Amino acid sequence: MKIPRLPAIYLAWVLCLAGSLMSLYFSELRHIEPCRFCWFQRIALFPLAIQLGIFTYRSDGSAAIYGIPLCFVGFSAAVLQSLDLVFDFHALCGPGISCREGMIYFFDFIPLCWVSGAGFVVIAALLWLGRRVQPT
Repeated sequence: MKIPRLPAIYLAWVLCLAGSLMSLYFSELRHIEPCRFCWFQRIALFPLAIQLGIFTYRSDGSAAIYGIPLCFVGFSAAVLQSLDLVFDFHALCGPGISCREGMIYFFDFIPLCWVSGAGFVVIAALLWLGRRVQPT
């Protein structure tokens, strides 16, 4: 089954917007202070949402060139945050905020960093599917 370019990039943009809004909801409305790795994930996610909005509007399939490296940064931060959560490395998350104590869980057993990491993987996969194929 062939997925057209624009719907894949559009869906990646919608996922980025959902992640950005969820991140802002937890920090601004629920007043949960983000740790260092949450900030790195935000640093990757927020510009990605803006870029993918522009690429979607322009129907530009070259979004993978700019988006996949940002997805890699966000995914790497999510993996490091997961390591801090599982192995309890207090030095990783930074002073004052511990991911182990303040982690948000979906369905009471899925940590937010796992959801974020999976989101970055799905966004990267959608960008790869929607990439521009150069004529040979």
